[in-house]
Amino acid sequence: MYLSWQNGLVEQEHKRELWAEHCEIVGQKSTSLNLDSREYPAWWSMKIEVPGPEDIDKLRCVFNECRRTTAGIPSQNLTMCEFEEEIEGERVSLIRVDAEVIAFISIWEPDKFIHHLFVTPKHQRRGLGQRLIMDAEKRYGRPLYLKCGVDNTRARDFYDRTGWLAQSTESGPNGPYINYKLPAVA
Repeated sequence: MYLSWQNGLVEQEHKRELWAEHCEIVGQKSTSLNLDSREYPAWWSMKIEVPGPEDIDKLRCVFNECRRTTAGIPSQNLTMCEFEEEIEGERVSLIRVDAEVIAFISIWEPDKFIHHLFVTPKHQRRGLGQRLIMDAEKRYGRPLYLKCGVDNTRARDFYDRTGWLAQSTESGPNGPYINYKLPAVA
């Protein structure tokens, strides 16, 4: 999905670098980019940030909202303490629009395991999840790992479409899930 580019939020050179990086990661040939066009992929205008203490409740709200609206994920609302335990020891990055946190990723660094990847429902299908994964690839390299509930078909379609390989199916306290791997680029 594309959004209108407004007010030149990102310099043209930076747009070229992001486009080249995106093409390299997804294995596409980098084509020339028409910078005079007013439409660009949404993730170009989004800055990935490390959350501050004031963002923890906003992250929890995104987490709870996504779990309530996603098939195959238990929909219980976590309290602040429960959420802090859920992400303890993980590296968390977020994307915000103005003051609103709209997406985040949390990674257990020793295993390069993506524990959480959530984008608010109204901001899904705009490249934000892919942008967070690209940032993780840049930071940790490949392979990366994650698991996804069997019933979460929308997320499974996303992972299948973006190069993740299903490795095995297991069952846990929240039901069956698929272990995925984003393999190293040959």
